[in-house]
Amino acid sequence: MQIKFTQMLSLARTGGRKMKVAATIASCGLTAVLLLAYSGGPGANGLELTGAPFNSGTCANCHSGGNFGASFTLQLLDGTTPVTQYDPGKAYTLRISMSHTQGTPQYGFQTTAATQNGDNNVNTWGLLPSGTQNVVSSGRNYVEQSQRLTTAVINLPWTGPAANTGAVVFYSAVNFVNRNFSFSGDQVVSRSLAVSENINLPVSLLYFKGAVKNGKAELTWAAATETNSSHYTIEKSGNGASFKAVAQVPSKNTNNAKYSFTDNSFSETAFYRLTQTDKDGTLSVFNIVRLKPAGNNNYTVTMATHAGYNRLIFSNDGAPQRVQLKVVSIGGKVIYAANNFANVGTNVFTLPTTLGTGLVVATVVTADGKAVSTKALLHP
Repeated sequence: MQIKFTQMLSLARTGGRKMKVAATIASCGLTAVLLLAYSGGPGANGLELTGAPFNSGTCANCHSGGNFGASFTLQLLDGTTPVTQYDPGKAYTLRISMSHTQGTPQYGFQTTAATQNGDNNVNTWGLLPSGTQNVVSSGRNYVEQSQRLTTAVINLPWTGPAANTGAVVFYSAVNFVNRNFSFSGDQVVSRSLAVSENINLPVSLLYFKGAVKNGKAELTWAAATETNSSHYTIEKSGNGASFKAVAQVPSKNTNNAKYSFTDNSFSETAFYRLTQTDKDGTLSVFNIVRLKPAGNNNYTVTMATHAGYNRLIFSNDGAPQRVQLKVVSIGGKVIYAANNFANVGTNVFTLPTTLGTGLVVATVVTADGKAVSTKALLHP
């Protein structure tokens, strides 16, 4: 016996129309197969399709007709050099390079990173390029398209996670679409890339992060180990590309060393980067932190329904933060309230199926005191 559920949405094209989704659920193994995805990205619609062991999978054999001779490569780049090891705290680029032997496809994609041991979420993505977004779905971060893509190379900034994280695996799926306004003729390819942690380093960074407090930018960082390290340099930029040194902090050369720096000149959106210099002059460049004055943060919330689930979609233009979620019936009764964590970018919060139906007001309150609301219908 086989049970099929197919939902088709038109392929991404100019004007924000959606790329298609086809889902087939077969009782033989109960395998869910979903085509990548919406022009706004699958994760933004509660779909997790990277082919990772904790996702529904992307079985290309269940999709009909696509034959672009499609393939893609995953590379972790240190500058322009592919690497198979990462240094904790160091800045890298994950490059997705698509290729095909025939046709003129366009692309959708979704990528996530997890520890090889335990499948724990690894969210160290940087400032993403135009046309892509970082979406939180089911407690995991997924990088995907935010609009239809025509370029065959995607460069995603990524920072090596904290020391002792261990090996990390990138899972990625790409949908090569033919723009025929049906769910046939597309080709999905998925693959993974595993990188190990370099444990033989003079400095093993635990974190570099920032926050705005009392109108000032406060930068903090910590290192698990330090050996023969000379100093750290805090660099600042207005555009995230051209950096200038604003402070130098001597290394302590101890275990679990913690540091901080306050930028009293902070007054507008700024990017901060940490570098570390060994005593022999060797330089390591770590991740970038973006900070915005609290009053400049923009937030939005909408509600969407897909596959029987109601979801709040919250766009966070500020820093990663705790948020309060509240859903109130049209009669003023609070039918749902919860605290959650919101990453920078798009966050998807799935509401319980026990809330019933009808008109509601959903509100998200941010850590900096702003509240955004939307009025929508709850669907069964």
